[in-house]
Amino acid sequence: MNIYTSCFRRAKALDPERYLIVSISRFSPRGWKGLRLECLAPSRFLLKDYHEGLSWEKYVERYRHEVLSRVDVRRALKLVAMSSLGRDIVLCCYEDSPEHCHRSLVSQFIFEKYGYRVQDI
Repeated sequence: MNIYTSCFRRAKALDPERYLIVSISRFSPRGWKGLRLECLAPSRFLLKDYHEGLSWEKYVERYRHEVLSRVDVRRALKLVAMSSLGRDIVLCCYEDSPEHCHRSLVSQFIFEKYGYRVQDI
């Protein structure tokens, strides 16, 4: 089993037999019936501040403090893995590019903490 990140738009084209798509967004797409790891989503206050001009650097600092420092990421991923039935896991949000997106911060955290590389697909 591998872990990837992506955006919902691209994840729609992935084979559900091979990939388990998991939302890590505060709000999932309309009609979403898949798994959600809302614990990895930025707070609505952080999102609001970012959309109102909070710098990326401050966003990263707050996301790490507000989310990654408080969540047992390994445990959350293990719970998802138990539901994956051996499929690869794709952590999804809305942003097309991972460049200024919290999923890149999740990927970076997983690599820094556990040495596991998470690729965006």
